[in-house]
Formats: sequence, structure tokens, C-alpha cells
Amino acid sequence: MQLSRADAIVDVEGDHEQEALRLLFERGLRPPRRDGARLCAELAIANILEHQHRIPSARPRQVQVSERFRNEVPELAERFKKGIESLLADAEKGAPLRPYLSTMVNGIPKVDGLLNDWLVHHFHLGAPALQPNGFVQRTGALLFVTRSLVSKYSSR
Repeated sequence: MQLSRADAIVDVEGDHEQEALRLLFERGLRPPRRDGARLCAELAIANILEHQHRIPSARPRQVQVSERFRNEVPELAERFKKGIESLLADAEKGAPLRPYLSTMVNGIPKVDGLLNDWLVHHFHLGAPALQPNGFVQRTGALLFVTRSLVSKYSSR
């Protein structure tokens, strides 16, 4: 049986919205609701993009630590030495950095202006041993890290 043009219905927008909702469910996130009841696909799309943006991909990174950090905050660096070393080692070898993020990364994210506007993540510096919730121990002190848009430099 051959379908006519009138028989073929394409709903690209609807398919996209359903895929965003599926991704939210797959990640264990609650989709946003409009008016307290109906699933809101437009917000689901924004939420899945925000969620993906908040979690750095697990890939090897070149880590650079400023001399100022090394020289001017040695007491902080010493106090959180194990956490800092663990975070930097995981970044260099390409391990997931999710355990160092806010535990709120598990839910629908609130807008993170520092990350969205300046590409600055904040990481907790707890001991490398993971807590039962899959995150390092929460610390009052945070390490703010910029995400470089350039991962390699080449000269010609």
C-alpha cells in the first residue's frame, strides 16, 4: 500500500518535545508542569539542555593551577589538600566530575548564572571517598573553576 502525501503526518516539534521528556525521565528528573498538572514540554527542553550544560563531560583535561592560588592560599590548599588533589587528578584522567558538584544537580536545575554567563563551575572539596548519595562530602569552601573553550593550542 502506498501512502499519499495527505497520509504522511510529520510532527517534528512534538517528536522533539517527547524526546526531551523521555531524556528527563531517563535521568530520573521530574519534568516541569504547567498550571500544576500538564507536563510542559517547552520547559522540559530547556531543562534537559541546562542539565547537560551543568555536568562536565568525562574526558581527560589539561589542568592549570594559578601560582596565586598555590602561594597565597596555602592554608586553604593544605586544609582541603586531599579533596583538591582528588578533583584535579580526576579531571586530568577523564573521570566523571559529577561527585564534586552540587547535590542539586540530581534535580531540575535552577539557573546558574555563574556557569551560564562565565563558564565557571564550583566544586566541593570533600575527601575523595564518596558518600552513600554518590557525592563527595560537602564543604563550606568551594573551588571555582573556569571551563576553557580551547583545549589545545597549535602553532603553524
